[in-house]
Amino acid sequence: MRHPLRLGIIGLGFGAKVQLPAFLSIPDADVIALVDSGSGRAKQVAAGAGIPLWFNDWKRAVDTDDIDAISVVTPPGIQAEVVCAAIAAGKHVLCEKPFGKNLADAKVMLNLAQHSQLVHAVDFEFRMEPGIAELKRQIDDGTIGPVRRIDVTWLTSGRSDPSLPWSWQHDAAQDGGVLDGYGSHVVDYLQWICQSSIVGVFARAKILVGRRKDINGLERKVTAEDSCDLLCDLANGAMANLRLSNCYPFACGHRIEIYGGQGRLLYTHKMPFTPGCAEVSIETDSKGLRPVQLEPLPSVKDLDTRISLFRKLACCFVEAAAGHVVQDLPSFANGLRVRRVLDAARESLEGRGYVPTTEV
Repeated sequence: MRHPLRLGIIGLGFGAKVQLPAFLSIPDADVIALVDSGSGRAKQVAAGAGIPLWFNDWKRAVDTDDIDAISVVTPPGIQAEVVCAAIAAGKHVLCEKPFGKNLADAKVMLNLAQHSQLVHAVDFEFRMEPGIAELKRQIDDGTIGPVRRIDVTWLTSGRSDPSLPWSWQHDAAQDGGVLDGYGSHVVDYLQWICQSSIVGVFARAKILVGRRKDINGLERKVTAEDSCDLLCDLANGAMANLRLSNCYPFACGHRIEIYGGQGRLLYTHKMPFTPGCAEVSIETDSKGLRPVQLEPLPSVKDLDTRISLFRKLACCFVEAAAGHVVQDLPSFANGLRVRRVLDAARESLEGRGYVPTTEV
């Protein structure tokens, strides 16, 4: 009889809001430990969810023999340290995006993982979104011919209110910013959909909300970008134009338009995050766009689609840890490919203009 994968979750922001309810809904997963950074939240959340172990030091979770796998949901600055310690301790690892604070971190994590027999994955969960998966299927089938151009607009209002509190995500020194937050997902799914690497990038960024108060009421300067545009070249000859921000009060949501030699594809996704909020249309003749029937995202009672999306990836991770072959589970190698592009974009933002990237 198969035993559930025993998990520890390190980090209780996204970890508690999204990952925990998703893992708790998977029969073959057993969350047995939560870890905070000293806030005391791990004990509180664990008690409410019936989880037996809680720690305020991630090293204790890594050293616990009863834990088979670690989900690392920390800020990017300490991801590499936690991931490498978990792998060295023989744990399977699911790492939250953007996969380290820089390319050097990504290389260290990938090298260690590749020399182990452990499952390693990065939470690029948008691969699991039925509409985005349909874009890939249509391109793989050659429905619109060779891809020539991709336009991505991902504008939301999530942090447009200046009264929302300051956090590490507003601090460039802690690797905050929309480039890593949104851009990491987009770079991954673009390269996955097109089966082609981004080979060069030009980036621009702005800070739209310049000051916020922290939880103590102290006003702090925002130093991480909340709006970013990228112009990218792909190895297959296509070009991509990305517009990303979480600070537009009247935002349009998530839109992907792909132009091929014989047609175009359009993906749209707007709030609220409920089943059916994503749509895909295709145009291959003079009759205009027509809707494409999408495979429904498996839903779980009381879980919105954001949690259901992560749950689908988490199920793949659990299956892989059980020894099964899983298609399209994003690995640390995919994380490195994304990190390479993000670092090139950072160099561009620092005044280097167009920055080429190098294939792994």
